[in-house]
Amino acid sequence: MPAIQTTTTKGAAVVIDPGHGGIDGGVCRGDDLLEKDINLAIAKQLSSLLRKKGYAVQMTRETDKDVSDLLPNGADTRHRRDVHGRAKFINESNGDLFVSIHVNSCEDPYTRGAITFFTENDPQSKALAESIQNRLNTVTKAKPQAGEYFHESIRTGDFYLLLHTDIPGVIVEVGFITSPNDKKLLATNSYRKKIAEAICAGIESYTAGLP
Repeated sequence: MPAIQTTTTKGAAVVIDPGHGGIDGGVCRGDDLLEKDINLAIAKQLSSLLRKKGYAVQMTRETDKDVSDLLPNGADTRHRRDVHGRAKFINESNGDLFVSIHVNSCEDPYTRGAITFFTENDPQSKALAESIQNRLNTVTKAKPQAGEYFHESIRTGDFYLLLHTDIPGVIVEVGFITSPNDKKLLATNSYRKKIAEAICAGIESYTAGLP
């Protein structure tokens, strides 16, 4: 893993990856709310917040599209080319870090909260994950109901994007669409903004702590 290129908060280069898009709606429960749309809405708000604070920002997508066109001649399926294209974009970005935004799901409707994933044996990505997770925990434990379980810890993950990128980065699952309460919150612009603000604060804290 190469060293971070920028050691000051202002001017650091961040790549934001809104997961899914286009043909891939992501984790969906009905047609009223699609993961790809939640991801993009939060990513745009995060981009705006970071730019105002002096960060350089690139996004893997800024509209409802996939990025399979970055590998147009590949033999893989379009969905695989989309994932591989995101890694290609990040590796060619000259960025200092990346954040990939997603929405989670599980069988238990009482499971809520955010999970930030990082690559094992990557201390920089772990530090970024901890910084973002700590800020998200102050937001995602909203209006708790009896019997609900909230995720509050970071986890290692063997996702393709984490294993095939050359800069520190994390995958942020901002909530569970299978939770009625998380789903209701994620449908609102005000809550999405709070999520974006939390991720932004986590990035700020991480970059401020660089040597």
